[in-house]
Amino acid sequence: MSKSKKNYYMNDDAHEEIKNLGEQLDISIGSVVEIMLAEYKDKVAKKKSSDEQMISQLNIIRKVSNSIEKNVQLLVQMENLSSTLQGFDNFVSMEERINPAMQSAMNYLEEKEKVEFVKQAESKIKRGEVL
Repeated sequence: MSKSKKNYYMNDDAHEEIKNLGEQLDISIGSVVEIMLAEYKDKVAKKKSSDEQMISQLNIIRKVSNSIEKNVQLLVQMENLSSTLQGFDNFVSMEERINPAMQSAMNYLEEKEKVEFVKQAESKIKRGEVL
């Protein structure tokens, strides 16, 4: 690769920093810029590889959770069928099994969330923010 002289405009502080690095490492300013560019490219490549690995792992987790959900649904259907075959016509759903205290607590939390949302919406309206 051939080298040629180029002129670039940059912040004085950045130029001084590059110049100081060149003096410390006993290399030219152009070499400092080349090293910085190589480091940047390496960092971008590593980040891209890391991101691809994370996406791959998230896809695996998604597939496993979908499989688990299907298995749970199958087990629930089998339990329902078994209960029907054994003559239990009044098979109780999970919502019906929740005791009254737990149901009351859940209702309270739902109402609290609704009130908090209304308060946030009103404050945004007062500040002139769009919802």
